[in-house]
Amino acid sequence: MRKGTNKKREQDALKNFSSWLEKFMMDHKLQAKQISKASGIHPNVISNWRHARSVPNGYSIALLASSLAYLTEQSRKDILDNMVTAMLWA
Repeated sequence: MRKGTNKKREQDALKNFSSWLEKFMMDHKLQAKQISKASGIHPNVISNWRHARSVPNGYSIALLASSLAYLTEQSRKDILDNMVTAMLWA
């Protein structure tokens, strides 16, 4: 695969994850501060994800999904599925 194609996919994944997180937070009336408190992830890191400046690593994805499940009482599995689908296919 060409280098430019990989870069485009990374940018798309970043934007898609950012959009997914922003929508999830709005739908559930969550603030970065709440997620930070539940997860231990610094609010600035969450802000970077929301504004497509960075994407979480595998550990952070798992931690974020667990925290969102705790805060919303949704299934962690469903949150993970939706999160990863947004990054890969949206």
